[in-house]
Parts: sequence; structure tokens; C-alpha cells
Amino acid sequence: MERVSRRVRISPTLLGQVGWTTSSYMIVQGLRFAQNLVLTHILAPELFGVMIVLTSLRVGVELFTDIGIGQNIVASREAWEPRYYTTAWTLQLIRGVVIGALFLLLTPLLGRFYDNATLNDVFPVLCVLFVMTGAHSVGPSLAVKAIDTRRIAYYETASAILGAILTIAIVLASPTAWGLIAGNVAATFATAVLSYFVWPGVRYRLTLDGRHVREIIGFGKWIFVSSIIFFLATNFDRLILGKYVSLAMLGVYGVARSLSDIFGQFATRLGNAIVFPSVAAAGLDRDALRARLRLHRRRYLTLSLLAVGGFIAVADPIVSRIYDHRYAAAGPIAAWLGLAAWVLVLNTFSDSVLLGLHKPKVGALGNVGKFVALLVALPLATATLGIIGAAIATVLAEALRYVILTLAQVRERIHFLRQDVTATAAMLLVAVAVRALVAALGLSAPLASLFQLSV
Repeated sequence: MERVSRRVRISPTLLGQVGWTTSSYMIVQGLRFAQNLVLTHILAPELFGVMIVLTSLRVGVELFTDIGIGQNIVASREAWEPRYYTTAWTLQLIRGVVIGALFLLLTPLLGRFYDNATLNDVFPVLCVLFVMTGAHSVGPSLAVKAIDTRRIAYYETASAILGAILTIAIVLASPTAWGLIAGNVAATFATAVLSYFVWPGVRYRLTLDGRHVREIIGFGKWIFVSSIIFFLATNFDRLILGKYVSLAMLGVYGVARSLSDIFGQFATRLGNAIVFPSVAAAGLDRDALRARLRLHRRRYLTLSLLAVGGFIAVADPIVSRIYDHRYAAAGPIAAWLGLAAWVLVLNTFSDSVLLGLHKPKVGALGNVGKFVALLVALPLATATLGIIGAAIATVLAEALRYVILTLAQVRERIHFLRQDVTATAAMLLVAVAVRALVAALGLSAPLASLFQLSV
């Protein structure tokens, strides 16, 4: 077979790459925000709670079986060889079918754990979603390897538009849990189909090349470990809170998380699409790499601190004005989750740099620390402060992860501790200043209520 043509369109500067990444991300997040806003006016919080549990389980099962196929393609020098990318695609397809079948066998156990009739009925649908996810093309991963941010932007924007249209249309026709699930299935199928248009010239056939299988699994073993811990670290709150609070309150918490996650998701997108492949391909010594990253990182953190600080300040008044009154408690929760999102922004950049330096083990250790902190703090904080306590626990857990990643960066001689401290102080000043201004205009509660301890 012929090698895939490397017909890439790489932006001439990092600024151009960030521009494509940022613009598409803003469009996608705007669409998701609009979709959730529409759905909150149609669906009760209990149905959002059901969807949060299902989504968390889906992400968890996928990450518990993750062998880093996408990361392998980005990191491997042989990724453009047909036998390599078809082997990767075949492994991905097999994985989707296997985990779909295994999940079907586990549904009775999950039903007994959650003891909820609605959840018991819809659990089997997740099996279909696992197979659909496994059937995705490797085209998006090839585009990430080429740092073709324009091609990635087109794909993700088109997927978000089509997914939002399908989900809202189906929920309007059936405003039930089944309507929400059917919309999710339709959106997943549309994304899978669109993925095959990302990178023209790729021909797929079932292939299992022994050498490439060993390479993928060998590189992916720490990705696998990191993915398991990553899920527990990032979804443990949404997964376990269903045992401590009602599904309605879990749905409210999910709305707050969806708002604060915008910042962490953008940081992850930037890290995976630009920072990780750029560092992996740089071939520079530590001092030169640190000098190159510092300036771009300062600009990125400046924009991030303005966005996150502003979000923390206005989360409560915005939620109370644009969301249905049943979701009003999401505002105070979102302010605390905004703090966690800021630390997550710092951590994601660090994690991407370390992964580019072929240090995936550090990312896994960081997520272990975060998960352990959540495991201990979340039940205690929730029992003491309710749902606000859960949000505070995420801040503490993310802070512990930061300590672990920063210590690793110090050992690698590529840390940015002073820059992080300065940016964090500036972010908090922005939050206080904006909240004071908004309160003075009579648009929000006083500054003293910025971080509430009850809802």
C-alpha cells in the first residue's frame, strides 16, 4: 500500500495555530452552551442527573480500556504508514466491540448499585455508543499529528453543529430520558461518520501488524494507567455524587460543571493539539525549550486569567438570569468550580509538556494524587457542606495534582512556578474587582457572597 500523502496546512506561526484552535473551540462551546441552555428549559433536573451518570460511566469505561491509540499516532514516526494506522484503527474497532459486550454483562451490577428504575432501563444503550466510538476514523489523530488545526477545527465545529441540531430536535419531539439518550446516540453516530472526511486518502482495512501492535501497546501502557486514573480524577464527583445527593441536585451540579469545564476543556484541547505535538517534535534542550514556551505561556495565561476570573465573578448572576429557576443553585457551585478550573488550566499545560518529553508516568501520578484527594475529601465535604462541599473538594484535589506535576517539572528543569503564582494572584484580583463592580451596579449579591458555603 502507498503511504498517506502528508497534505497538511500548518499555520505559519504558533499564533495562527492557536487562532484556529481558539476560534473553533469558542464556536463549539457556544453551541454546547446554547444546547444545554435550551435543554434546561425543556427537561427537569432529574433527567440531567440521569444523563450525567450515563456520560460518566461511558467516559469511565472508555478510559479504563484506553491504550492511547490517538497519542500513539501523534508520537510515532511511522504513523503515516498504512500498516500502522490501519492497525491502530483495527485495535480501536475491536476495543469498541469488546467493551460494548462487557458493559452489557455488567448492567445488572450497575442497576443494583444505583437502584434507579430509569437508569436500569437505559444502561444497555451505552453498549451501542461504545461500538460507535470504536468505529471512528483515525483521521482526526493524523490531523493532530500534522498540527493541522484548520482541519481539526472544521471537523469539531461540524460535529458540534450537527450534534446540537439532532439532540434538540429529538428532545423536543420526546422530552424524556429516552429522548435525551436517543439524541446522544444520533450525535455520536454523526460524529463517527464525519471523522472519515477529516483526512482524505486514508484507506481502511482490518490489519493487525504484530510489530505495530506491540509498539502501540508498549507506548500506551502508561497512557492506559493514566487514563484510568484520569477518569477517576475528573469524573469521580459526578459518578459518586448520585449516592450522596438526589438526581435533581446532581443535575444542577452538572450544569455548573458544564460551565466551568469550558476552561479546562480548552486547555486540554490546546495541550493535545498544539503543546504536546510541538514539544514532542521540538528536539531542543531543556533551557531552550523553556525559553520558547515561557513567552507563549505568559500570553495564554493572561487571557485565561481574565476569562476565569471574570467567570468566577459573574457565574451566580448569569445563571440566575438565563437558566430556568430550577437550576439557580448552579451559580454558587460554579464559582467554586471556577477555582478548580483555573488550577486545571495550569495543570493541563504542564501535563502536555511532560507528555511531549515522553514522561506519561508523571501525568498518571498527578491524577493518582487528585483521585486520592477526591476519595477522601469529597464524601467528608459533601456530608459537611452539601453540594458546595463537593465543589470545594475538587479545588483541593486539583491543587494536590498541581504540586505533583510542578515537582516533576522542577526535576526536568522546565518549570514555570513563579509565572503560575503571579498569574493566580492576578486571576483572583480580577474576580474580586469584577464582582465588586457588578455588585455596585446592582446586578449581583455583594462581594462577600462571591464564594458561598451553602445553597
